[in-house]
Amino acid sequence: MDVRTSGKTVGAYIYDTLLSHPNQKIKGGLIRTIERHFYKSELRQIITKQQEFIPQFRDKELLAACIEELYPNNIPHQQNLKQKGFVELFVDDIIFYQRPLKTQKHLISNCPYEYHTYRKGKEEKIKPLKCIPRSNPLFQEFRLWQFIHNLRIYKRQEWINGKLHTDVDVTGEFLPLEKKEALFEYLNNLGSIKQDGLLKNFWKIKKNPGEEHLPYRWNYVEDKSYPCNETRFLLAGKLKKCGIEVEFLTPEMENRLWHLLYSVEDPDELKKALSSFAALFHLPEQFVEEFVKVSSFKKEYGSYSGKAIKKLLTIMRVGKYWQQEEIDPHTYSRIDKLITGEADETINILIRERTSKFTSIDHFQGLPAYLACYIVYGRCSESSEVIKWNRPEEMQLYMESVFKQNCLRNPIVEQVVRETMRTVYDLWKLCGRIDEIHLELGREMKNPAAKRAAITSSITENENRNLRIKALLMELKSDAAIENVRPFSPGQQEILKIYEEGALMAAGDILKIFFVLPPPNCRA
Repeated sequence: MDVRTSGKTVGAYIYDTLLSHPNQKIKGGLIRTIERHFYKSELRQIITKQQEFIPQFRDKELLAACIEELYPNNIPHQQNLKQKGFVELFVDDIIFYQRPLKTQKHLISNCPYEYHTYRKGKEEKIKPLKCIPRSNPLFQEFRLWQFIHNLRIYKRQEWINGKLHTDVDVTGEFLPLEKKEALFEYLNNLGSIKQDGLLKNFWKIKKNPGEEHLPYRWNYVEDKSYPCNETRFLLAGKLKKCGIEVEFLTPEMENRLWHLLYSVEDPDELKKALSSFAALFHLPEQFVEEFVKVSSFKKEYGSYSGKAIKKLLTIMRVGKYWQQEEIDPHTYSRIDKLITGEADETINILIRERTSKFTSIDHFQGLPAYLACYIVYGRCSESSEVIKWNRPEEMQLYMESVFKQNCLRNPIVEQVVRETMRTVYDLWKLCGRIDEIHLELGREMKNPAAKRAAITSSITENENRNLRIKALLMELKSDAAIENVRPFSPGQQEILKIYEEGALMAAGDILKIFFVLPPPNCRA
């Protein structure tokens, strides 16, 4: 028996054990670690019992005076505590008070497009909006449309005019604009998808007799699983266990339920919030039991804010998901100028060339993310990250006001960047006029150590693989029996990588040796 199953408080449990076993070691023997809620429960019982003998603990005027003294400026918290009593005041707000963790919102990346303005005295300030959480249903939809618009289907081999061609692009046949709507509906109910699962289940493609692979492939990594709508898949699975139809999970309901699970982290508060949600929509009791088990969503964030994604989605959606009325007035005005050809300095030639065949508003749907960014905002996101200094004094001011001490997580990287910037500054001051200075900062600096290590490992592996592929092509080129070998051709390198994967997949442990190091004569 332990303190959990005994039904006793910590003090009573230890006391009764010592009565029956006086030589029992307490610390490290009977009890090792006691969770916080056991102490709180015991203290709550002690104070509740003391209220019977101490009249001051039942005095509401005294309670109000104590609360007003403790929280003179927090009126809402005063009202909340006055409704509870001395027990909650002592246990939760005084003795076992635990300050919430300090917000780290400043570490979230800023949206490259959207911001809001405010006035501070006579000066107008601009503050960028923060990027949206990846688990947000809005981001999940945006990522799924982006995946669909970037998807390409290739036929592995096809005879054309008596000549065998490999990797023939058949995306137009498999994925016309009207088919993307059906594909979105299919993928929107899945958590993830692989190449063979998509080709077999959606397009009903089967393997040819005697062949190991399907006759078609997509443009992504063949054996990798890609996320679909992970949030909807999770919520729909939990609702199914509760006996609730998936039709209940409308976009509005999905967002409300996600926001509740994402924002409430305390288990007790989450249970109360879920109970209120279930009572509001008349859901069964099992709803609370299932959803309280949901592990908190990861604190990962996308590249754009929710406001920016809403604008981009209005011209990325297709079919019944696309609504002309949802396009914001500014975007609608830009689209109208693209259709009529009206001059506008903010619309560059590239956008006009890409939309030259669009003659009506209905054509502005199903657009890839990059083109949607150009149409809505007139630029791609990277352009907002470019910083241009015209004088060395501007660079010095940037180092003092923006690139402050400890602004990066990695102190080594920060030191290297600072020394580089100081060197550039000194050269600029010494040499005078310089046409251009390009200083590039890595985007992955703010990633945690584990993620940076994974990125570095992946880059090293890819570099070694490229060197090995070039070496193999050089050997094939030296063979007189093989014609038209171009070691530096990206197309031939990719084809050889595909053949290599298939040939070595069954080789077992040899992969560990073969893929780690490049040939000795290729090492830099």
